[in-house]
Amino acid sequence: MAVLASDEFRPLLAAFNLEDFRGGRHILRDERGWRIRDIQVESIWLARIEPSFDQVSYLMVVHHDKQPQAIFCFAGADSLPNVTTKPVDCPGLDDRIVASLKHIDLLSSNDELSLDGIAYSLDVCTSSLSARLMFANPKTESLRSVERALFEVAESVAHVMASSELIDYSKTWRRYLN
Repeated sequence: MAVLASDEFRPLLAAFNLEDFRGGRHILRDERGWRIRDIQVESIWLARIEPSFDQVSYLMVVHHDKQPQAIFCFAGADSLPNVTTKPVDCPGLDDRIVASLKHIDLLSSNDELSLDGIAYSLDVCTSSLSARLMFANPKTESLRSVERALFEVAESVAHVMASSELIDYSKTWRRYLN
């Protein structure tokens, strides 16, 4: 099941050398279009993190036949991902996103109005499903669990990348956590 590569996805997919956002077999090609190798993507997810008064960022994780890889970047002036690094290998990544998604209460409501908070969009794809989840200022335990899982993965990736940019962003992000 493929998700069409929107403008928002393209820079991140290009960093992973993937043509589309989907699970399954991918043929990786070089700049000439020649086949380099195949990978089997078990799952892929992309989170857009939007704090009210701070920079928008993206975190993408690809689980494939070798080990998980991740990339983090900020949104550029055009509001699209500004990818400046390559994906990093994350051996032993404790990616709790999938586990937290299993327990989401899809019928919960949050009627609160907030002028300062955080919003998320999370796109997930495996070989058997594709989903987009959008939420802000989570109050239910199931959505707070997804938020915590995203934050914990980001902190793990920050340490693997040795990225002071992501480590600093984690401190900012922490202020918005429920």
